[in-house]
Amino acid sequence: MDVFLDTETTGSGPQDAVIEVGVVAAQGEVLIHTLVAPLAPVTRGAQRVHGITDEELADAPPFATVADWLDAVFGEADRVWTFGPTYDRRMLLQTATLADRPATRRRIQEGTWKDVQPRATHVLGDTERVALTDAARRLGVAIPTEGHHHRALYDAKLARRVWTSIRRPASG
Repeated sequence: MDVFLDTETTGSGPQDAVIEVGVVAAQGEVLIHTLVAPLAPVTRGAQRVHGITDEELADAPPFATVADWLDAVFGEADRVWTFGPTYDRRMLLQTATLADRPATRRRIQEGTWKDVQPRATHVLGDTERVALTDAARRLGVAIPTEGHHHRALYDAKLARRVWTSIRRPASG
């Protein structure tokens, strides 16, 4: 099973953590969509990007709970696709360490992570890495109407749609 994942975080430093996770199956089914109780303060810069407020995070489940959900999904997934997996993978590993979840950390490390971005860049004929929304727009991919860019579920859904578009055989 292929899944598409995106995260939002408290920032990008070595003590920052995941505060939102979105995971979608290749067929489009939402597998995980949740905020995560912060293990670090949300930086102003991160909040400007994703717009997630402290008030929204007040009742979010702890990472330990979300880690159980991730473990179940990763246990079934053959591949985890993201649009630029280095950041999401690093932040999930970092959060698993901060939350003392060694089994989750191991599952993340051992998983097969794939990147939609280089293929989209190649298909579009660009020489520099293309951004997710730009790739979607240029490929004629339907942009999700619910949510907004830089929110985990929205970006996971959009990455899946871009992946589906570039995998579709050329009509002729």
